[in-house]
Amino acid sequence: MQRSLAALLALLLSCVSALAQSIAGEFQPVDNRWLASNGTNGIAYSGGASISIDLNGNGIVGTAAGDPTDPVYTLPVESQNGLNYFLSPTRQYLYVTRSGVGGCGGGILNMRIYRLPFPVGPMELIHTDCLPCGAPLNGTPQFYETGLVANAPFAWGVSNQRLMFLVSRNSQTTCSVASTQLALRVYDLNVPGPSGRAIITLQEGWEPPIRVAQSGTACFIKNDLTSNPLDADYTLIDLCPGAGFGQPIFNADNVAGDVRALVGDVAAGSLRYTVTDDGVNAYSNVFPDCLAGTSPVIGSCCVDSVCTQTTQAACTGAWAAATSCAANPCGPPPLPILSVSASAPATV
Repeated sequence: MQRSLAALLALLLSCVSALAQSIAGEFQPVDNRWLASNGTNGIAYSGGASISIDLNGNGIVGTAAGDPTDPVYTLPVESQNGLNYFLSPTRQYLYVTRSGVGGCGGGILNMRIYRLPFPVGPMELIHTDCLPCGAPLNGTPQFYETGLVANAPFAWGVSNQRLMFLVSRNSQTTCSVASTQLALRVYDLNVPGPSGRAIITLQEGWEPPIRVAQSGTACFIKNDLTSNPLDADYTLIDLCPGAGFGQPIFNADNVAGDVRALVGDVAAGSLRYTVTDDGVNAYSNVFPDCLAGTSPVIGSCCVDSVCTQTTQAACTGAWAAATSCAANPCGPPPLPILSVSASAPATV
């Protein structure tokens, strides 16, 4: 028994240390917004101030649908009766669009991203932006949220990076192709305000998917397909917090082969980004690993049998290091207590 406990402790410690640096490997597609296995979007909203969230992810949203454990939040006035409501993959962030608010002008969507605290409290506004073209990325945002939740085995809990991606134009006021350029907008969900937003100008014509390093430190996007669809540009972009956030690192110009990006040589606080074209190195350089040493360990947090991925400091319940919510560490919600009262003899 002692040997088993020692082996388990060693495994947990190795997992914790692994979280404090980037993961080596090929870039992978970013995640789409949350959809349950039954196709529900995790939101019950019919207008007004109250919105129910499927925090446990069981596909049943709200008391009326049969799940009284789902939290109910109060939408700020400027996000009530909007056009779109989407959840991030871990259902901890809410994306809202509405026209005619936020100083964005007539006919321009105001986009807002909120963090949803649990236990329930006021929704925290992380980012607001003006989207004159709506959200051309199939009408929805895409995400990297502590990992690639929907892309097993690249699961969540491997990084403290939380990011949202939209492809739009590089203007806040017009969608005119003649006067604007294609742009990738990236929002750091850990950094509220302008310092956590970036607009990266691209060449016209792009092709999904956006790909991201498995620890969320950089992304890679194919563009410049309008002028010649037979070749393209591939832009490598820094996603580490700080002055370099959203800055292009490298652009593979007018290439037609199988172009890929990967992370390698992760050691001693550094990593190597490599871009290959048909297996041949087109770019390779060493950068500081922004996750090394300073990244808080992500684990599971259980509050009233609801699991969220967060740090120990942010957890208000039972926290376990290096544990994914995919393992269902919180167990099923408690059964309701049935109370029966009678004023006359009765048979139950």
